Amino acid sequence: GKSDYIFAWGDAHKRKFEDLFEKPTTIKTGNPRFDAYFDESIYEILYPSRTDISVQYGLPPEKDWVLVALDFPLLFQPRARLDELIERGDLAEKQLKLARSTYKVLCNWITRLASDCHDSVLIVRPHPGSDLEQIRDDFGGEKNSIRFIKGGGLPPWIVTADRYVTRASTSVVESWLSDTPSALIRRDEHVKELHARPHVTEARTS
Repeated sequence: GKSDYIFAWGDAHKRKFEDLFEKPTTIKTGNPRFDAYFDESIYEILYPSRTDISVQYGLPPEKDWVLVALDFPLLFQPRARLDELIERGDLAEKQLKLARSTYKVLCNWITRLASDCHDSVLIVRPHPGSDLEQIRDDFGGEKNSIRFIKGGGLPPWIVTADRYVTRASTSVVESWLSDTPSALIRRDEHVKELHARPHVTEARTS
């Protein structure tokens, strides 16, 4: 039988349903994933606080937390898998070279920052498809000024961080909703080692 109502997250979903079905009664609900950013009581139920995270992972609460979310899962795939993606047309060799180049420069940036940080701690969060141990080695190992953490979902880390750095990730939506100052590393060109400014774009959150 025909449904009386169709619930859609937003206008894009609403239009899709209206194209697929004849005169549906569509109600926009918003995306429940984002409710926690507008209702503190929901956030407290779903996610840990900064204090909770600090205790669980041994992070200094008095320092600025600079969250670095990595987006390089391709670099940890077997060569056979990469060849398969290239053959299918899902990946270009140019994209792979660009990712490798950016990752190498980022490793050097983070290593230098970690040695200079006194009032901040860098929190490196790998993409789920990455190798945490390899990343830890590539970034110079763990020390007081840099931590490598894989546990838990990304939203509470973005909310509790003082600053957020990522590589064109959709998670910047969460940083915007939580009003966390953010920077995006560009994906469309090679990053020059000593010229960060043209390649890092501020994402204004308010």
